[in-house]
Amino acid sequence: MNSIGALVLLAVAITVIIGLCLYAWSLRKEVSRREAFRRDEDARAQQNSLENLDYVAGALVQEQVDITEGAWRCKVLLEIIDPSLTERSEFKAFAEHYSRTQRENALRPSAIDRS
Repeated sequence: MNSIGALVLLAVAITVIIGLCLYAWSLRKEVSRREAFRRDEDARAQQNSLENLDYVAGALVQEQVDITEGAWRCKVLLEIIDPSLTERSEFKAFAEHYSRTQRENALRPSAIDRS
């Protein structure tokens, strides 16, 4: 192979490598953008869950909702915020009430079974 052919192949190889580097860089920027969007969405979901938890707790205090419904909603919202929260002593009552009423509902014959 002559030197001109080798230089042409070298130029093509360098061009391809530069193109691949630019493509990899653009993909990395896209990943960073998506990660930032996901973090923002997670923060927004946390904030919404906290607000909803406040509403449910207020409704429980004012007896606007049944204790079982309120406990179930609080348990689910606590798990969305942080799954380990339902294991803390301050919030364990919600998880216990949830599991007890869930078992009772599972044991109770449904209207479909009676027909």
